[in-house]
Amino acid sequence: MPFTLDKAIYYSLVLFAFTAPLSVAGQSIFTTLAILLAVINGIKTRILPSLPTGIGIKSIFLFFGVLFLSAVFSYMPLKSFGMFWTYVARFLLFFVVIQYVRQRNQVETIFLAVAAGWIMTDVYAIIQWLHGNWRATGFYSHHMMFGNCLTMIVPLLLAQITNQRVSLRWLIFTAAFVLSVIALLANGSRGAWLAMLSIPIVLTAVDRSILKNRIFMLLMITTILIAILGIMYYPPIQARILSITDMSDFSNANRIWLWQSAYHLWSNSLVLGIGIGNYENYFNHYLDPRSEFFGKHMHAHSNFMQLLAETGIVGLIAFIFMFCQLSLHHYRVAVASNTDQWRKTTALGVLLLTVTLFIQGAVEYNMGAAVVARQFWFFTALAFAAYQVPHESNS
Repeated sequence: MPFTLDKAIYYSLVLFAFTAPLSVAGQSIFTTLAILLAVINGIKTRILPSLPTGIGIKSIFLFFGVLFLSAVFSYMPLKSFGMFWTYVARFLLFFVVIQYVRQRNQVETIFLAVAAGWIMTDVYAIIQWLHGNWRATGFYSHHMMFGNCLTMIVPLLLAQITNQRVSLRWLIFTAAFVLSVIALLANGSRGAWLAMLSIPIVLTAVDRSILKNRIFMLLMITTILIAILGIMYYPPIQARILSITDMSDFSNANRIWLWQSAYHLWSNSLVLGIGIGNYENYFNHYLDPRSEFFGKHMHAHSNFMQLLAETGIVGLIAFIFMFCQLSLHHYRVAVASNTDQWRKTTALGVLLLTVTLFIQGAVEYNMGAAVVARQFWFFTALAFAAYQVPHESNS
């Protein structure tokens, strides 16, 4: 069969999924390649991208519309429009996935590529941990980036396990999940750990019958035992857990000072904020001098506080509305897909990662990181693409 642009775009997406946890450069290369090929193919065929309908999609464009308005009324418009383009650029892959992932086997192959890439980076992170590198980074440049991405990957892989009978595919997803859980412990991200607590709540809300799956429950018990052993016998993990509610902890104090600074900036521009991308230019005016970030360029260490300062109350509401609508859409698909386990699993995985990333975003500006935002929009688009695949019954 001839090698077409459609195939080249699809293979670029597979390679993006595989390289995303392995190399920031690889992620950027295959993102750019997929978008460039999609533009060329669009010009060649004169076919514009088609998008799903519904409030979930509309909420995304509402959020980007508010970002644009924030740039228009920004304290520093040129910088804000530059940041607006950065947000848009991280989102462009969404259109490519929607347009060029059309078949069930394509979605399954992409998920396998995700698992394969994460097995490799998890193993490397665990090796780092065993060699004394507490707060393991894997192949990422910073432990927070690694933790942010694991916040999405752990629940996504868990959902895949619920759909698989014991097979080679199931073993690959299971290995990736267990290794990712260990890597998350080695990473020491408290926000990610807290976000994981939402998983059993969401799972139970979607389908209580999953608790009757013996293999799944055995895997969950094993995972919990791994976590308990890590907590009991590794003092740094104990210290990180105990520090969560310790207001004398310097890391916690730094976050609070950053949030206070964001609040004061918002009080100067309540509706649309000071403009996206401007927090780092003004936060020092209100930052406690005791902070380690005083005099530096820094984000607010929280999606909510960053957006409140930069896009005002309108931007914060639009952001929360978007995440709630996306979560609700995935939830409805998962609940309504009892006769199509594959579709249900896909919806459940992206629902879980949306919820966990949203919760972790209370204490981390995860959507401000390109490696996180690209993968979030990629997985969200993959879910919407899967929903458009013709329905298949479990039989």
